Amino acid sequence: MENRSFSDAGGTPGGLGEFVIGFIMVCLGGYFLANQVSVVGSYWSFYGTSTFGITLVPMLFGVGLLFWKGKSVIGWLLTAAGALFILAG
Repeated sequence: MENRSFSDAGGTPGGLGEFVIGFIMVCLGGYFLANQVSVVGSYWSFYGTSTFGITLVPMLFGVGLLFWKGKSVIGWLLTAAGALFILAG
């Protein structure tokens, strides 16, 4: 059993400062995303005003899968499809 200090983050020595900065960036990014994105329950169209929020959902799932496992084929497909839908919208 090894002794770990408070400055150990993620099970590795050091990195507490990077972890805190990353956590702050995630919180701010989540706030900015939630502040600007509207997910509505209407009919979906490519050229409407409500396309970004609903097409962001598969892309976020894809990015989440890629964070979990970088070689996930489904993660890459969802990320690419979400990006294409956002660009088309």
